[in-house]
Amino acid sequence: HKYNIAQHDEWKMWIEDSMAQTLQGSLAPVRFSHFHTRNPPGFEHLNFTTDDFYRRSWGLYQDPLEGIHLSLSTTEPSRISQVQVSTIVFPETVNTSLRVIAPYGYEWGSDLMNDFRWFRPDCTEPWNEEDDDPCDPFADLDRNETNPAMASGAKNELVWEAVTFVGNVTYGFRHMSLLPWHSPRTSGNTFFFEIGFNEFDKEKRLKAVAIEAPMVATTTTTTTSSTTMSTTTTTESTTTTTTPTTTTTTTTTMPRELVCAAQFLNTTIGWAVRGTENHQSPSAGGMLMRTENSGTQWFQMTSGDPRFHGFQFVDVVHGWAVGESGVIWQTKDYGVTWTDEFSNTTQKLLAVYMVAPDFPRTWTGYTGRQQKRIIEVGWAVGAAGTILRYQEELGWQRWDSPTDKELAAIYFLSPELGWVVGENGTVFRTDDGGRTWLAQASGTSEYLHRVRFEDAAVGWIFGGQGTVLRTTDGGATWRVWM
Repeated sequence: HKYNIAQHDEWKMWIEDSMAQTLQGSLAPVRFSHFHTRNPPGFEHLNFTTDDFYRRSWGLYQDPLEGIHLSLSTTEPSRISQVQVSTIVFPETVNTSLRVIAPYGYEWGSDLMNDFRWFRPDCTEPWNEEDDDPCDPFADLDRNETNPAMASGAKNELVWEAVTFVGNVTYGFRHMSLLPWHSPRTSGNTFFFEIGFNEFDKEKRLKAVAIEAPMVATTTTTTTSSTTMSTTTTTESTTTTTTPTTTTTTTTTMPRELVCAAQFLNTTIGWAVRGTENHQSPSAGGMLMRTENSGTQWFQMTSGDPRFHGFQFVDVVHGWAVGESGVIWQTKDYGVTWTDEFSNTTQKLLAVYMVAPDFPRTWTGYTGRQQKRIIEVGWAVGAAGTILRYQEELGWQRWDSPTDKELAAIYFLSPELGWVVGENGTVFRTDDGGRTWLAQASGTSEYLHRVRFEDAAVGWIFGGQGTVLRTTDGGATWRVWM
């Protein structure tokens, strides 16, 4: 009958086919809360670290907590919303504990004395704020005793170490929370309620429930009107009718800031990224967005201010990003976490391109078996004509550059054939894997920041002031595309 912390370990989710063969799943244990850094009562002496608690998942309770209702006053992203919870009721009086964990990214208000309120959902008596609230089930007690505490290091967690619920009294509460930019993607969009969470006797771990949270708004809706005309012809007459109709269009909401790079691997999966600040990992603050439904919804993969200039994913799992002071990062988990790589330069880097063949190799990852593309060679370019070349066995090395102009983009059709573009209309082509570069006349002095080729002949360059250039002869001649 004893609760054991080991009950929280190694929870995983898997999808199997009818032959019990694994299709997809969580290679790593599913995490209960990203913010769980506080040791459970009785285990303070074990000095669990944040990484340890990343392994922690659900515990066990006697019964489901039924009848809970939850609502938000607004679902606008990055807004303060009032969270209202009801109805908590027990047939008999219980002395217990309570923990409420909001979805990852939510932040409960810290002004508990002014913002937090208990109430009885069945109470309709008017309240004169100069007197005690007649609908407060704890009105005769000190609010310091009945209000929750904010769990250390867990902004989405409210904790009552001890609370008494009187039998057959209906309880509810309201509190303010800052909503995230979007609903969580790498953890459940769920509020957890745990009655008796700090008990070790299984009989006292009374009830728990997971309530799905409303989705944080990620789209705006605009309405346009149109008119249709139909004509009906009979043997005697012709009748024309005009019918007004209303069409509703849903428009994706993206960050209201400059997007400096974007990439789609296919018709559904894509990324977008904003700018940069000096020498910080994307995990520490880069705004990398990801969509899995052709841009209908965008999910924030990294948090905070923008940290890097350019990026490239070679498959749905593996990618590289570059930024200020020569920093280069790599991700092996869809962009959730990033590690830096030695670049051999301190120059600002603006673009990265990894050359991979069309044939992938199969590997086992966080969502089961995946396709990974083999990297043959990689390139990064940036300020003062900086060119870096990557090989798996050698890492990143400085490469001879044909210019001291800032280079903003690079693109290779094969390990040998590629182009690089940059400031003052700079365009260079290589046919031998970067050993030599041939200057090409772009016909413009605008800053050129993107280059792409359909094949060895047809290519496009995009630049400042709306510049669009097109070639049909591999770059020998570039013409303005109207």
